[in-house]
Amino acid sequence: MEPTTIVNILLSLMVLAFFIGTTVKLYSRMKKTKLSNLWWLIGFFICSSLIGIFKAVASNATGVSFNILEILFYIFEFASLFCIIFFTKATYYKNQRSSFKIILTISIIVAISSFTMVLFRLTSDSEIAYNNFYLVDVAFLSLLIILPTFWNASASFKMYNLIHGENLDKNIKLRYKILAITFIIYGLQGIFTTIHLVFRVYATAEFYEISSKIYTFMNVTLQLIFAAGNFYAWITLGSKIDKAEKAKPATVAISEEEVMKLAKAGG
Repeated sequence: MEPTTIVNILLSLMVLAFFIGTTVKLYSRMKKTKLSNLWWLIGFFICSSLIGIFKAVASNATGVSFNILEILFYIFEFASLFCIIFFTKATYYKNQRSSFKIILTISIIVAISSFTMVLFRLTSDSEIAYNNFYLVDVAFLSLLIILPTFWNASASFKMYNLIHGENLDKNIKLRYKILAITFIIYGLQGIFTTIHLVFRVYATAEFYEISSKIYTFMNVTLQLIFAAGNFYAWITLGSKIDKAEKAKPATVAISEEEVMKLAKAGG
């Protein structure tokens, strides 16, 4: 096994560990605070964890087994992205006008289009047709990745600006800034994946082999930054926020739960 492969496996395991840890913390927080919007975020991290497992198993699968794992990968990828859409709506725009219906409608159309291309690709007997279907389906998937993640990032920045001047724990403010940045980073995977597939279809075999190794490392690294950032935002900062609210209740004018209510009320 090549050193780069070993590194990518180790990084992927770290991503999975961060996802699982964040999921457990979010579930505990949801039970404590009764914030139902966190169910969507929990669903996102559960789906993301399963996606990582499907990708790992599919790397050594062939034939029917590969096709099944590929289909499962897309189903849970779609599910994870729709969880982001509903989380963003439930958290930042529950009682406000927003782009929710537009983004949801476009995402449904794009998801159906992408999955159709996947089925065409997996049933194709021609390598040329396979690559072309692959390019189109990944283009659709990339758009589906970018739409929810960038919308969430925009909403997080909006929330950060809304509470920036409020008298509350600085860690709550930092959390929204980190969430915005990490979701932008997650969305970049869509752009890099499309570029990677363009190389697969149009570049020489030698160039594609080199670019594929670079892409795999970059993709795993972006996932690790996203996973670690969310782990830090929800677990590390969450712990600091809880301690601040317990130790100095008089100096914390607005609690984290009240921030959520502020968001839902439109500020």
